[in-house]
Amino acid sequence: MPEPEPGLRQVFRRSCTDVAARMRLPSWEQLRWEMAAPLAGFTVADLLEAWIARHLAVAAAFGAKATRRDELPDSPTEAVVEAVRLALRAMPPDGLPAEATAEVHLAVAEAVVLGWDLQRTIGAGAGPDPRLVEAAMGWVDELNGKVWPGLDPIGTGPLAGATDLLLAGCGRPVGAWAG
Repeated sequence: MPEPEPGLRQVFRRSCTDVAARMRLPSWEQLRWEMAAPLAGFTVADLLEAWIARHLAVAAAFGAKATRRDELPDSPTEAVVEAVRLALRAMPPDGLPAEATAEVHLAVAEAVVLGWDLQRTIGAGAGPDPRLVEAAMGWVDELNGKVWPGLDPIGTGPLAGATDLLLAGCGRPVGAWAG
């Protein structure tokens, strides 16, 4: 099967590695922490559940049997890692179906944006992966309002870099934490 976007498989794998690596960061007590603005009202656990849902959606878009959240480990961090594994195992070996492309775009963008949200909230972790930012910038217009939890885009200054543009396009404030 031809791949609709050359290199998208590798970008998706890289985003999965990024998400799984971040699961070493939040401690059990941090799961109850309220997220930093603009996600006030959501907790770290809510963010992890969004990552779980996105990766289960990607696995389903790849044609895997639907997996329910209650079929995954109770621990949100372990469930994120398992959902990532399910998505990677479901990825076709020889290309990506065109109908899965939008879900993959969202998963890659959420690796960057939700990773940034998690970093801001718990004060730990590396900044956004520049390769993932670069890839997601190609889809920023289609992402508006779709990256969890569906915030409207905000404006940036004329000299904003790629990370700031991506974050602002997904409703996140830019500045010192933007990386």
